[in-house]
Amino acid sequence: MTESIKTGGQGSSRYWVDGLYPVNVVEIKGQVFSYRKGGLPRNQKPVMVLLHGIGSGSGSWAHTLAHFEDEYYVIAWDAPGYNLSTNLSPRNPGALGYARALDKFLNALGISPSIVVGHSLGALVAGAYVANVNPALPILVLADPANGYGNMSPEVQSEKLAARLRMVRELGPDGMAEKRSAHLLSSSPGQEAMELVKWNMK
Repeated sequence: MTESIKTGGQGSSRYWVDGLYPVNVVEIKGQVFSYRKGGLPRNQKPVMVLLHGIGSGSGSWAHTLAHFEDEYYVIAWDAPGYNLSTNLSPRNPGALGYARALDKFLNALGISPSIVVGHSLGALVAGAYVANVNPALPILVLADPANGYGNMSPEVQSEKLAARLRMVRELGPDGMAEKRSAHLLSSSPGQEAMELVKWNMK
Protein backbone atom coordinates (compact mmCIF):
# COMPACT_ATOMS: atom_id res chain seq x y z
CA MET A 1 0.00 0.00 0.00
CA THR A 2 1.31 3.48 -0.81
CA GLU A 3 0.60 6.60 1.15
CA SER A 4 1.65 10.11 0.18
CA ILE A 5 3.63 12.18 2.65
CA LYS A 6 4.49 15.62 1.30
CA THR A 7 8.21 16.06 1.89
CA GLY A 8 9.07 18.32 -1.01
CA GLY A 9 11.74 16.01 -2.42
CA GLN A 10 10.96 12.72 -4.05
CA GLY A 11 7.55 12.53 -2.39
CA SER A 12 6.52 10.14 0.32
CA SER A 13 9.08 7.64 1.56
CA ARG A 14 6.65 4.81 1.08
CA TYR A 15 5.71 5.95 -2.42
CA TRP A 16 9.15 6.43 -3.89
CA VAL A 17 10.87 3.52 -2.11
CA ASP A 18 8.18 0.97 -2.92
CA GLY A 19 7.73 2.48 -6.36
CA LEU A 20 11.38 2.28 -7.38
CA TYR A 21 12.44 -0.69 -5.28
CA PRO A 22 9.44 -2.94 -4.60
CA VAL A 23 9.68 -5.82 -2.18
CA ASN A 24 10.53 -9.20 -3.72
CA VAL A 25 10.10 -12.57 -2.03
CA VAL A 26 11.92 -15.88 -2.31
CA GLU A 27 10.95 -19.04 -0.40
CA ILE A 28 13.43 -21.74 0.60
CA LYS A 29 11.94 -24.87 2.16
CA GLY A 30 9.29 -22.91 4.02
CA GLN A 31 11.60 -20.04 4.98
CA VAL A 32 10.51 -16.78 3.34
CA PHE A 33 12.95 -13.96 2.61
CA SER A 34 11.89 -10.53 1.39
CA TYR A 35 14.31 -8.12 -0.23
CA ARG A 36 14.73 -5.15 -2.54
CA LYS A 37 17.06 -4.93 -5.50
CA GLY A 38 18.64 -2.21 -7.58
CA GLY A 39 20.21 -2.50 -11.00
CA LEU A 40 20.11 -5.48 -13.32
CA PRO A 41 22.24 -8.62 -12.97
CA ARG A 42 24.79 -8.76 -15.77
CA ASN A 43 27.88 -10.76 -16.49
CA GLN A 44 30.90 -9.29 -14.73
CA LYS A 45 28.72 -6.83 -12.80
CA PRO A 46 29.71 -7.03 -9.12
CA VAL A 47 27.08 -7.79 -6.50
CA MET A 48 26.64 -5.62 -3.41
CA VAL A 49 24.62 -7.01 -0.50
CA LEU A 50 23.21 -4.68 2.17
CA LEU A 51 22.29 -5.84 5.69
CA HIS A 52 20.18 -3.50 7.83
CA GLY A 53 20.27 -3.00 11.58
CA ILE A 54 17.79 -3.76 14.34
CA GLY A 55 14.38 -2.10 14.05
CA SER A 56 15.01 -1.33 10.40
CA GLY A 57 14.58 -3.09 7.06
CA SER A 58 15.54 -3.19 3.41
CA GLY A 59 13.83 0.15 2.78
CA SER A 60 16.49 1.91 4.84
CA TRP A 61 18.93 1.31 1.97
CA ALA A 62 16.83 3.09 -0.68
CA HIS A 63 19.31 5.91 -1.23
CA THR A 64 22.18 3.41 -1.35
CA LEU A 65 20.33 1.35 -3.95
CA ALA A 66 19.82 4.50 -6.02
CA HIS A 67 23.45 5.54 -5.70
CA PHE A 68 25.09 2.23 -6.65
CA GLU A 69 22.63 0.50 -8.98
CA ASP A 70 24.42 1.65 -12.15
CA GLU A 71 27.70 0.05 -11.09
CA TYR A 72 26.47 -2.91 -9.03
CA TYR A 73 23.64 -5.37 -8.80
CA VAL A 74 22.49 -4.35 -5.32
CA ILE A 75 20.52 -6.60 -2.98
CA ALA A 76 19.09 -5.32 0.33
CA TRP A 77 17.59 -8.14 2.37
CA ASP A 78 15.04 -8.08 5.14
CA ALA A 79 16.59 -10.16 7.90
CA PRO A 80 14.49 -13.05 9.25
CA GLY A 81 11.66 -11.61 11.32
CA TYR A 82 11.60 -8.30 9.42
CA ASN A 83 9.07 -7.16 6.83
CA LEU A 84 7.87 -10.31 5.01
CA SER A 85 10.84 -12.47 6.02
CA THR A 86 9.79 -15.24 8.39
CA ASN A 87 11.50 -15.95 11.70
CA LEU A 88 14.29 -18.49 11.97
CA SER A 89 13.28 -21.69 13.71
CA PRO A 90 15.79 -21.51 16.62
CA ARG A 91 14.58 -19.07 19.25
CA ASN A 92 18.08 -17.65 19.71
CA PRO A 93 19.90 -18.12 16.39
CA GLY A 94 22.68 -15.64 17.12
CA ALA A 95 24.80 -13.92 14.48
CA LEU A 96 25.92 -17.25 13.03
CA GLY A 97 22.33 -18.40 12.55
CA TYR A 98 21.56 -15.23 10.61
CA ALA A 99 24.80 -15.60 8.64
CA ARG A 100 23.83 -19.10 7.57
CA ALA A 101 20.37 -17.83 6.63
CA LEU A 102 22.04 -15.13 4.54
CA ASP A 103 24.06 -17.77 2.73
CA LYS A 104 20.90 -19.76 1.93
CA PHE A 105 19.21 -16.60 0.71
CA LEU A 106 22.09 -15.67 -1.61
CA ASN A 107 22.37 -19.21 -2.93
CA ALA A 108 18.64 -19.21 -3.70
CA LEU A 109 19.13 -16.05 -5.75
CA GLY A 110 22.13 -17.61 -7.46
CA ILE A 111 24.47 -14.76 -6.62
CA SER A 112 27.91 -14.50 -5.08
CA PRO A 113 28.58 -11.13 -3.45
CA SER A 114 31.64 -9.02 -4.14
CA ILE A 115 30.78 -6.61 -1.33
CA VAL A 116 28.75 -7.11 1.84
CA VAL A 117 27.81 -4.01 3.83
CA GLY A 118 26.42 -4.47 7.32
CA HIS A 119 25.02 -1.66 9.45
CA SER A 120 24.68 -1.93 13.23
CA LEU A 121 23.21 -5.39 13.92
CA GLY A 122 23.75 -6.15 10.24
CA ALA A 123 27.47 -5.65 10.80
CA LEU A 124 27.45 -8.53 13.30
CA VAL A 125 25.73 -10.74 10.74
CA ALA A 126 28.16 -9.65 8.03
CA GLY A 127 31.14 -10.39 10.27
CA ALA A 128 29.81 -13.85 11.13
CA TYR A 129 29.15 -14.49 7.43
CA VAL A 130 32.76 -13.78 6.50
CA ALA A 131 34.26 -15.52 9.52
CA ASN A 132 32.23 -18.72 9.24
CA VAL A 133 30.60 -18.99 5.83
CA ASN A 134 32.41 -17.02 3.13
CA PRO A 135 35.96 -16.11 4.18
CA ALA A 136 36.88 -15.42 0.54
CA LEU A 137 34.51 -12.44 0.31
CA PRO A 138 36.51 -9.68 -1.47
CA ILE A 139 35.16 -6.66 0.44
CA LEU A 140 33.46 -6.40 3.84
CA VAL A 141 32.16 -3.06 5.14
CA LEU A 142 31.13 -2.81 8.80
CA ALA A 143 29.17 0.41 9.29
CA ASP A 144 28.69 1.51 12.90
CA PRO A 145 28.67 -2.06 14.32
CA ALA A 146 26.34 -2.66 17.25
CA ASN A 147 28.11 -3.14 20.58
CA GLY A 148 25.11 -4.73 22.21
CA TYR A 149 25.21 -5.95 25.79
CA GLY A 150 27.13 -9.19 25.33
CA ASN A 151 29.87 -8.12 27.74
CA MET A 152 27.46 -6.95 30.41
CA SER A 153 26.44 -8.99 33.43
CA PRO A 154 23.40 -11.29 33.12
CA GLU A 155 21.53 -8.93 35.42
CA VAL A 156 22.15 -5.92 33.18
CA GLN A 157 21.25 -7.95 30.09
CA SER A 158 17.95 -8.97 31.69
CA GLU A 159 17.18 -5.38 32.67
CA LYS A 160 17.88 -4.08 29.16
CA LEU A 161 15.78 -6.81 27.58
CA ALA A 162 12.88 -6.24 29.97
CA ALA A 163 12.97 -2.49 29.33
CA ARG A 164 12.93 -2.92 25.56
CA LEU A 165 10.11 -5.50 25.66
CA ARG A 166 8.11 -3.21 27.93
CA MET A 167 8.59 -0.35 25.47
CA VAL A 168 7.40 -2.53 22.58
CA ARG A 169 4.30 -3.63 24.51
CA GLU A 170 3.41 -0.12 25.64
CA LEU A 171 4.14 1.77 22.43
CA GLY A 172 3.57 -0.75 19.66
CA PRO A 173 5.30 -0.49 16.26
CA ASP A 174 3.98 2.99 15.44
CA GLY A 175 4.88 4.37 18.84
CA MET A 176 8.34 2.82 18.68
CA ALA A 177 8.89 4.44 15.29
CA GLU A 178 7.88 7.84 16.67
CA LYS A 179 9.99 7.53 19.81
CA ARG A 180 13.11 5.80 18.49
CA SER A 181 13.50 7.16 14.95
CA ALA A 182 15.35 10.30 16.03
CA HIS A 183 18.04 8.16 17.71
CA LEU A 184 18.99 6.74 14.31
CA LEU A 185 19.68 10.10 12.68
CA SER A 186 21.88 13.14 13.09
CA SER A 187 20.98 15.96 15.46
CA SER A 188 19.29 17.93 12.67
CA PRO A 189 17.85 15.51 10.10
CA GLY A 190 15.79 16.64 7.14
CA GLN A 191 12.09 15.87 7.01
CA GLU A 192 12.51 13.31 4.22
CA ALA A 193 15.13 11.42 6.23
CA MET A 194 12.94 11.43 9.33
CA GLU A 195 9.90 10.20 7.42
CA LEU A 196 11.94 7.46 5.75
CA VAL A 197 13.21 6.14 9.09
CA LYS A 198 9.77 6.28 10.72
CA TRP A 199 8.14 4.48 7.80
CA ASN A 200 10.85 1.85 7.65
CA MET A 201 10.58 1.06 11.37
CA LYS A 202 6.85 0.30 11.20
